[in-house]
Amino acid sequence: MHVPLSRVEAFANDLELAGEFRRLHDLDRGARIDLTPAQAAEIRAADKATARRLMKTYGVKRLSINLLDGVEYLQAERRPEAFYAEALAIVTDYRLGAMKSLPPPWEYEDEEIAEFEENGFEDFDEPFDIADYKRRQARLRLDDYPHAEFTMTVKDTGYVEHLDRGIHFATAIYGEYGWD
Repeated sequence: MHVPLSRVEAFANDLELAGEFRRLHDLDRGARIDLTPAQAAEIRAADKATARRLMKTYGVKRLSINLLDGVEYLQAERRPEAFYAEALAIVTDYRLGAMKSLPPPWEYEDEEIAEFEENGFEDFDEPFDIADYKRRQARLRLDDYPHAEFTMTVKDTGYVEHLDRGIHFATAIYGEYGWD
């Protein structure tokens, strides 16, 4: 689930937890280092020796200036191993249920494939009836998609107060935990 950090921080009632959300975000995404106009100009004008010094000063591996909401900034490197270690300290228990609704609803059944072939479609790269596709999509419910229920226990409820029962989010962990 990608929720803007500012929204997650707003859920944290105590300043310590809000600071922890910021720290975790920086480990996962890389810290944002805001620049003054003078600092940005110095980076743009830097020769190789100056660039190496500036990379050490800012703690970055490259001097690629980004712009967001009128503010120029550098993006520090992600630290996924450190994020993982922190996550292990936060999530005290994690239980994943069985995968449900397999195969995915967008995979056609043998009869439907035969029908497509009868109508002259040899593969799915060729155009097909978009109205039929939209009708199929309209009939799908969230439970029709592949999913697994899970239970997660955390060391402080503040970490999950912003989540609600039945919330839907996509994650890449299914490959590690959900498929045999």
